[in-house]
Parts: sequence; C-alpha cells; structure tokens
Amino acid sequence: MRQASRALALCRAMPEFSGSAEQVEGERLLLLAAERQQACLAEAERLKTQGGCAGQGQSPAGRASLTLSCLELPLRKDFLAAQLQGALGGDVHHFVCLVKQGPHVLASQMLSTAGGQSTLRFTNHMTLLDLAPDFLVTVHVCALQTKKETLPHDRKYRIGTKAKLKLTPRVDKTSGKTGGQAVDCGPLRPSFGLVGVVHLTLANWRRSTFHLDKVPAHSPLEGTLLAQLKLRPQQHPQVRGFLTMFEDVGGLGAWHRRWCLLAKNRLSFWRYPEDEGIKEPKGWLDLHESSDMDSRLVSRDVCARPHTLALAVAGVQRLLSADTREEAKRWCAGLNAALHWTRTWAC
Repeated sequence: MRQASRALALCRAMPEFSGSAEQVEGERLLLLAAERQQACLAEAERLKTQGGCAGQGQSPAGRASLTLSCLELPLRKDFLAAQLQGALGGDVHHFVCLVKQGPHVLASQMLSTAGGQSTLRFTNHMTLLDLAPDFLVTVHVCALQTKKETLPHDRKYRIGTKAKLKLTPRVDKTSGKTGGQAVDCGPLRPSFGLVGVVHLTLANWRRSTFHLDKVPAHSPLEGTLLAQLKLRPQQHPQVRGFLTMFEDVGGLGAWHRRWCLLAKNRLSFWRYPEDEGIKEPKGWLDLHESSDMDSRLVSRDVCARPHTLALAVAGVQRLLSADTREEAKRWCAGLNAALHWTRTWAC
C-alpha cells in the first residue's frame, strides 16, 4: 500500500501524468491494497472477538466454490448519446469490480468508457473457495472519473529532450543520500468511489441479472450487473461396494447383486467391479429425484432380508441390501451425506 501511495503521489505531483494511464493504474492498485487491508483487519478483529474456531466447523453439507465470469455493466443510453455528440468534455469513467467475501478480495480487470461501447464486458474469471452454505459474497463496482489523456508518450516522458524525467532519485553511494526531491508520503486514500453493490447468496446465485444498489444519479451505469455464476461443491461424498438390489423384472420382484458407486449425487451400478470405468452402468439412481430426507435401515416387517436400506427415488421405494450391518451403516452414512449435499447446494 505504501509503494502504491508513493507512485501515485509522484503522478499527482507531475502535470505530465495528470489523468494518465499510469495514474489510473496507480489508483487501481491503491484501491485493491486498501480494500485487502481493510478485509484483513476486519477478519483479525472477528477472530479476536469470536475465537479462531468460530464459524470454521465443517458443515454437514460441506463447502463449495463460486466462480464469477462474464461480468457486464450496461451503460445508460443518454450517457452514450452525450458521448457520441462530444458533450462530455473529454470525461472518461474507469470501472473495476471487487468481489469480497470475508478476508478475500478479488479484482476484475479495469475498463473505461473511452471506447464508446454500450456495455463494459469483463473477461476474467474470479473464484472463491471454501464457502459455507450460508455464504455472503459482495460485489462492489468502483469508478474513477478522469479527463482523456492527450499528452503523447514522448512528451510525457520527455524523450528526445535534454530535460530528462527522473522518476527515481539517484542515490549518492558515499553519503547514502538521494539527489533531488524524493516523493515520500504516508498512505493515500483511493480516488475510486463506490457506484454499485450486489450481494450474492445461495438463494440467488442461479440468476444472471442483478440490480445494483447505491448507484449515484450521475453515474453512466444503467443500474444492472450481468454475470455468469457457477457454484460447485468442492468434494462429493463417494462410496463404492456391493449391494443387492431389489428390481422389478417383468412384473416380478427379484434380487440382483450389483457393484455400486455413489458419486456426484448419483448411485450407479454394474454387474462386476471391473466394469466400473470401462462399461456404461446398467443403471443409476439420481438422488435429485429422491423424496426422502435420508436413507434408513428398514425393519424385518418391511423386508425379511437383513441389512436392507430403503430409499424413495422418482416415487418408487428402492430396497438396497448390504452384506453386513457395518456395510449397511457405511452406505447409510454415504447416502445421507449425498442427500444433504443435494438438498443444500442443488447443483
């Protein structure tokens, strides 16, 4: 943050760099450094008050990652018309999106209105990991207004002239002192301002269009944020082994021993273990279609076969028999975890 402040102070002190690409980039770096510092301080304070283990326990539904991509900010039609008519006086608006969650702050690329496009399209991907089901991700849209840069590169850096631009003062090796006036200052405040806020949760992540809050009246933004979001559980419950499945064959019930794999919310089964990964499964049960909150061992009144589990899928009660009671408990635990993940993340 101090380094960004020094570079920005130098740009602000020199007329050649007023509104330049170097100054705008310095403002972006200072904004990102300040936001990350604030997020780290807030996290440190949270750990002091709540303790290191508060909120860090593993949820039964596990954790997930959220990826944001293809962010778009449409611009107002009246702003575009004024820009086309040249009524803005060379004003340029620079935008950057910050994705914030706990101590994490991710930044998009920086785009400006100088190109005359009707929509600002951010092409980079931003991914947050280790999100609990009650996650809250905040997207801040920040803007900086400058004048369009008109000074040529050669004149800005005084190339080809006797008066050379010295960005870094020369150090006297004998005395250790610098020659010339060095720019030294404390941390500066970013000139970027907040022009839009969006909150992302488990309830709204499937949407692709979001309303921006806190948009100033004079902002060129239309007031919406378009984005593609992908929410993926970081680890699916996985169980494999033999189960004897009750199946309807020609209207008659029959038990068939199958090699089963529980993975990615699906229970697939083959005739032999060596068929897994080589042949297509003989069938599968999609846990998204299950109406049960959990699987359970059934009593002998329901099924005389020992170690039998019941699971309702697509309106049909499926009976699955394990070889031993320990195996039945293992399958119950795996199926219940998968059902809970399916209900929670729905992805």
